[in-house]
Amino acid sequence: MIELLEKWQTLLVAIATAAGVLIMAFLYMRFPSRREFNKYKEQSQQQVSQVKTDVQEQLTAHKNELQEQLKSVEKSVTDDVQELEKRLDKVPTIEDLHELELNLERLNTNIESVKPGLQHVEKLTALLMENELREKRNGSN
Repeated sequence: MIELLEKWQTLLVAIATAAGVLIMAFLYMRFPSRREFNKYKEQSQQQVSQVKTDVQEQLTAHKNELQEQLKSVEKSVTDDVQELEKRLDKVPTIEDLHELELNLERLNTNIESVKPGLQHVEKLTALLMENELREKRNGSN
């Protein structure tokens, strides 16, 4: 076996060298060099940095816009609350409603006490009207 290797040693070394060269050529074609990789890495980092800056600027602009909208909403809500407080100040309290209820009861009591007198006046008015009608009939005959 050693004799066979010694006989074909040159050819085997040539084949191994050719295979190594082909593998190196494949790797060279397949992967970038360190310099190209570093250049690409630097460009990528610059792009990422630029995109990050742009996004931060956009976020800041949106944040400011949202803060202004929030201030507007807060002012609107504050105005609405103040308007409601003004309206609530005009709403009668429980004591006011109770006093009104008592006054209505007193008024109903007064009306009930006046009813018999009004019925008496109504009867008198009816009698007077009847009497007046009789006199007209008797006077016109």
